Amino acid sequence: MRYFWNTAVKTITRALPVYLPPALLMAAGFAVVYVLFSGVFSYRDHIKQSIGAVDLSDVVVTASFSGSADGAMNSPRIKGLYTPGPEAILTPEDLEYIGEAFAGRIRLRYIFGFVQGTITNYITPDYLDLIGNFAPEGDDWLLCGRDEIESIRALLLLAPNDEIGFARSFPFDYDEERGVFTPIGGGNEITVYAIEDVDFSGVDLSHLDGNAYDDRFPDRPYRHMVFIPIKHYFDVYRPTDRWYRQDRQMQVSAADPQALSDLFIYLNTAHQGEVLYSGKSHIAEYLQKINEEMRMLAVIAPVTVLVSVIILINFMGLQMLSVKRRKYALAVQMACGAPRASVLGGLLAASAITMLASAVLALGLGYAYLARFKPMLAEAAMTARAEAAAILFGAALLAAVLANLPALVRAARMSPAEILTEQ
Repeated sequence: MRYFWNTAVKTITRALPVYLPPALLMAAGFAVVYVLFSGVFSYRDHIKQSIGAVDLSDVVVTASFSGSADGAMNSPRIKGLYTPGPEAILTPEDLEYIGEAFAGRIRLRYIFGFVQGTITNYITPDYLDLIGNFAPEGDDWLLCGRDEIESIRALLLLAPNDEIGFARSFPFDYDEERGVFTPIGGGNEITVYAIEDVDFSGVDLSHLDGNAYDDRFPDRPYRHMVFIPIKHYFDVYRPTDRWYRQDRQMQVSAADPQALSDLFIYLNTAHQGEVLYSGKSHIAEYLQKINEEMRMLAVIAPVTVLVSVIILINFMGLQMLSVKRRKYALAVQMACGAPRASVLGGLLAASAITMLASAVLALGLGYAYLARFKPMLAEAAMTARAEAAAILFGAALLAAVLANLPALVRAARMSPAEILTEQ
């Protein structure tokens, strides 16, 4: 081992005029490779920072109606009468698909509506995880402010024929004789919980409506809101009615921007353009920016790899030419009794030393360029990267081995005389 390394160093030192020009040329090419890969890794980290810049755990999705159908204003409140079509904000099929196809990526929190001055939220079991001290049993319950409970009772008693929009959207009936709420068409008694008894300290609902929380009534937070299990949503929801012809909202939690983009694509496709889905303006701009940056990275990375491969192929050609020129010296050494392994090892070591020396020089040149000129790749500042240096040295060693591989194979199988007479 020591013999062929010493031999390689002596060979390079004695033939420095022969090895120096290719080494300098390779250093320039390796510097380009280092700068290109530093730019790719810098841009990748820039995208990661952009992805982490926006909290996707509480994304409000707006749903704007674009259809023109008008529903009958006096249709009776009968459970299961309405079957949601593509113009619905969500359908049972949507919930099933989101639960299966977006498992671990998207969590639907609630659907929000505003009818007759009452903010109605149909919430999922996932949303209950955010409310620490509220864990009702089953799905037959209602959560709202104490004052709101009285208002709902009055609205239901005043609108037995669905003459008021809220009565038509509310999924429960009120039994005046017993003083309790029941599901539409009868069923178990609905348990009513007061918002005043629930701790909302870790839940921010202020983006839903400015009147939802009033500092003048700290003992009645979110007093105008009503929370209902999402399973009752499809009992009453008729989006073609006039009461529903306004933008609605959903709140979702997304694992990453791509999951959110995929959700928008699915909803807009599945609902055939009857409802248009998008995030709030900053979310829409954020997703557009991330998508553009990901597309740009998808172009930059392959181009960088392609340029690097072309450069390495040319360097391998230089090394193979150098090996061919040393064919006579190799044959003489083996003819004089030098161990074949030592001769071939020295040949490989000489190439490796030349390549690594070029890579070290290229690393210095590339680092100096990045530090001095501070180039930008789109919005990302290109900085010196350890990953790019690792690729640089790995590529140098790979090129050294591949360039010598044909010569090593021939020399291992041929005699000195055959090597000298080979054309």
